[in-house]
Amino acid sequence: MLLLWGEMPVMAEVFSRPKTRSEPRLRENAFTEGGASLVSVATGKTVDEMVEEAVGLIGGFDRLGLSGKTVLLKPNVVSGEANPATTNPEVVGAVVRAVSRRGAKKVYVGDMSALRTISTRRNMNRNGILKAASDNGGEVIIFEDFDWHTVPLEGTEYVSEAYVTEWIYRPDIIINLPVVKTHRSASYSTALKNFIGCHLRQRPYLIGPRIGKSSSPSLTLRTPRS
Repeated sequence: MLLLWGEMPVMAEVFSRPKTRSEPRLRENAFTEGGASLVSVATGKTVDEMVEEAVGLIGGFDRLGLSGKTVLLKPNVVSGEANPATTNPEVVGAVVRAVSRRGAKKVYVGDMSALRTISTRRNMNRNGILKAASDNGGEVIIFEDFDWHTVPLEGTEYVSEAYVTEWIYRPDIIINLPVVKTHRSASYSTALKNFIGCHLRQRPYLIGPRIGKSSSPSLTLRTPRS
């Protein structure tokens, strides 16, 4: 693995255990109905229209109670490659604008890239996410520049604790902005996989042979009425 000198502190963290110990931060999914997660598909002339339509179909941004809250947007910045390898920067900009219009106190955009591709800031600059966030009033957060927490896990089979970024705990609300794409270790990846950027070492899709089955969600699809 080739890393620049500036990334060596990150590698030191990978081989050490975070000193801060915190309980899991558990939050209910605001977009469910009848025990199933709501998923939508939308089209439109602009990205802003499509974001508003897609979220509106599953209940709208108001379900999140954004007014006066701090919000972290978690895009996929696995590398510096452009969309669809990473989240479309136009979507990032549109969501920053959408939550700001609804009174969010502060909007952050943060991630940590795959270890072999960091620095994350360089990657965000290359794929346009840094500019999209900054131009629309968002503050870019680079997880490897902050502390990590050791979180104990109960009822798990393959791991007993996880090391997560302190930014899981700092904002009031976290909005996941993944991309749907194929993956060499998991066939395809969506929302759950995107949170690998919040973990220092653990990779959920490599934990064990039954992870695909155990993480298969119950979904309700909603589309625009013609």
